[in-house]
Amino acid sequence: MKNKYLQKLKEAANFLIKEEVDYIEIKRATDSLKLIFEEVSEINFEDPSIDKDLFLKTGKAIAPKWAGMCIQDMMRTKMFIKGVFKAIKIIQNNKKDKPVTLLYAGTGPYATLIMPLTTLFKPSELQLVLLEVNPISLQSLKKTIKNLNTTDYIKGIYECDATSFSITEPEEIDILLIECLQNALVREPQVAITHNLLTQLNENVILIPEEISLHLSLLNLGKKSNSVTEISEIEKLDYIKKIDTVFVLNKKEVLKNSSLLFQKTETQIKEEMLVGYNQLAITTEIITFKNEKLTINDSGLTIPFTITYLDDKKIKSVNTQYKVNEQPGLDISIIN
Repeated sequence: MKNKYLQKLKEAANFLIKEEVDYIEIKRATDSLKLIFEEVSEINFEDPSIDKDLFLKTGKAIAPKWAGMCIQDMMRTKMFIKGVFKAIKIIQNNKKDKPVTLLYAGTGPYATLIMPLTTLFKPSELQLVLLEVNPISLQSLKKTIKNLNTTDYIKGIYECDATSFSITEPEEIDILLIECLQNALVREPQVAITHNLLTQLNENVILIPEEISLHLSLLNLGKKSNSVTEISEIEKLDYIKKIDTVFVLNKKEVLKNSSLLFQKTETQIKEEMLVGYNQLAITTEIITFKNEKLTINDSGLTIPFTITYLDDKKIKSVNTQYKVNEQPGLDISIIN
């Protein structure tokens, strides 16, 4: 049984790290992962506690049920796993005699974004430090690790709030993987976790996602293709106009401003800019690592966050400021 899991896990991992994008193949791989993880985690879907989110001072930690379902966001799963794989290979080339050590915050019940890759590396090549705040998720994660026989990969596993966690042996960490986010960086504590953990690590650490950027954009949804899989980058440009970048989360920005107080951005809107567009929105772009990207509508993480429908409204400017609190996100005000 154990070997059956590992072989299927390896097959899925190999599909997901391929350069080409084949949506049928990606869906087959993510469906396979879902079935494997649901079985090895021994998660009880009849237990009402798996539906309950945790509410922290810096945002919401989603319930085990919803965290596990993120696997089915196909391009999200592919681009993160592929980005992590590439980062491990780069570190490996520079660190030949020691394992690559990856710190993963917000694992959910399966540690979805790294567990498949354990089939492609030996424990002597890859070590994991895992952080999860939800005790139900952590319990399932421990069963996942045991049933996949991946205990030898685990350097440490902690039930903790990653926004205040103190890293032991920070100098050992090569890759920091954080996936606690929604579109427009609303509700979940991605920003607070990144600021806490990244500032404890050495300057050469690889952050994944490498960059998340939020843009004030105009949309004309009438021009949008009905199928995500059919949209080309040219078509996206046709129905989306990015006006301004209003927030960026990357290593450079975090190290430049280690506090959680962010500047307000004022964006001037000229009347002619609105012609041909019917919606004002925040669009999200994510670089997981190097050229692995999620652009608008590639994933649930990059669905536009609607601010307002225009309906012949006159808008002079838009003020935006990212705020970290119990409901993190952009504070947005429109000046008419």
